[in-house]
Amino acid sequence: MPEDFSLDDDPRWRRLKDEKWTCSGCGVRHAGVIDLACGKPEQWPGGEDKLQNGNVATSSHFLSEDFCVLEGQHFELRLLDVYALNGHDIRKDLVD
Repeated sequence: MPEDFSLDDDPRWRRLKDEKWTCSGCGVRHAGVIDLACGKPEQWPGGEDKLQNGNVATSSHFLSEDFCVLEGQHFELRLLDVYALNGHDIRKDLVD
């Protein structure tokens, strides 16, 4: 694959990104890739205001940028899922 290749030049990516679809849950018509992100776990009782990751060691009940602990018993972790496009070197797109 050429060094200067961009996903924007790939017809498979353009089709995935630009495709219109109707949500089976809400019935609204959308375009593009769906957003799989959420601001907080469903079980978190408060809002989406987050502590910085470095400030969480002193609490057993908190929501931070990457972690959520509920009553010191339930632990959740934010993660990044990477999906590769066949023929594209995804390693070039990953951020340290």
